[in-house]
Amino acid sequence: MSKVAHHVYFGIVVWSLTGLLVARGETGTGALAARDKKFVLNVVQDGMTEVKLGEIARERATSPLLKNFGEEMIRDHSRSDDNLKNIAAQKSLVVPVVLDQQHQGTIDALVKLNESQFDSAYLDQMIEGHKKALKTISAEQSTTDGDLRRWTVDNLTMVKSHLDMALQIKDKIAH
Repeated sequence: MSKVAHHVYFGIVVWSLTGLLVARGETGTGALAARDKKFVLNVVQDGMTEVKLGEIARERATSPLLKNFGEEMIRDHSRSDDNLKNIAAQKSLVVPVVLDQQHQGTIDALVKLNESQFDSAYLDQMIEGHKKALKTISAEQSTTDGDLRRWTVDNLTMVKSHLDMALQIKDKIAH
């Protein structure tokens, strides 16, 4: 094989492998599929809501367990959201910086409650929200985007941990 033919052959192999990696979503660039965009936009809204509710719980919860849980929600979901927003930015997806009407409505409803009602309602919201998040994130693990798949793996454990903590707190408060 001549040098020119060798270089052409090598170039075709590299080009083919690059195309395969892009098709499998193994590179850090490229647009997201419509399903993945919807996932990212929904999860960013959910995460911002978790952070805001954590801030409210830190201030309004009567139970020290819930105040601490709120702190953990702020810390973990802020970090998780930042990571997801970075992925979105790499994929040229603009994410919201304010809550949509549905998520804001959840916050507004909890803020209106008195302190004794707040603890129970907040805890119920955390349990239901994290159950929903487990389903949503688990379903997204089939994405072809490597960056999002890695994010789901990294964050599924966190969401499971939050759900377990919320259930344990509920059990402790109930007794």
